[in-house]
Amino acid sequence: METTSTTLRWGFLLMMKYPKIQEKVQDEIARVLGSNPPRTEHRTKMSYTDAVVHEIQRFANILPLNLPHETTVDVTLKGYFIPKNTYIIPLLASVLRDQSQWEKPDVFYPEHFLDSEGKFVKKEAFMPFSAAITTTSWKLKLVLDNCCADQIWNEKMFYTL
Repeated sequence: METTSTTLRWGFLLMMKYPKIQEKVQDEIARVLGSNPPRTEHRTKMSYTDAVVHEIQRFANILPLNLPHETTVDVTLKGYFIPKNTYIIPLLASVLRDQSQWEKPDVFYPEHFLDSEGKFVKKEAFMPFSAAITTTSWKLKLVLDNCCADQIWNEKMFYTL
C-alpha cells in the first residue's frame, strides 16, 4: 500500500464529508500563504492544517497492520510471556482508536492535535505507520517511528495540500 496516495484519497473524502473543516483549512492556507508557494517555514504557522493532515492519518488508519517484528529476548508484557524469536504484528488501530488516548476516537476530529491555544501538538499515541516493542533497562516501552523519513513524509503531505 502506498501511504501518500492513500492519505490523499482519504483526505479528499474527509474534506467532502466535513466541508466546515475543509473551509477552515482553505482559510488558513489563504491567510498564511496568500498567493505564495508553500515553504517549510509556513508549516509552523498552519497549526490547523497540520492537525487535519495528522487526523486524516489517525482516523483513516492507513496501514492497520504493521510489518512483523521479532522479539530479541524473552519478555513479559501485561502478564503474558513472549519468548525470544516470536513474531509480533502490531495492530495500529488499537492505539489510533484507543479511548484512553483520544477524546473522540471514532470521530474525525482535528482538535485531537491542537492544544487549548490552537497550537499543533503531536500526541505520543500517534503512530500511523509504525510501532514496535523494545526492551530498555528491562522495561517494555512503545517506540514511535519518529525518524527522518517521518519528517520527510509529513513535509511531502504538507506541500501536496
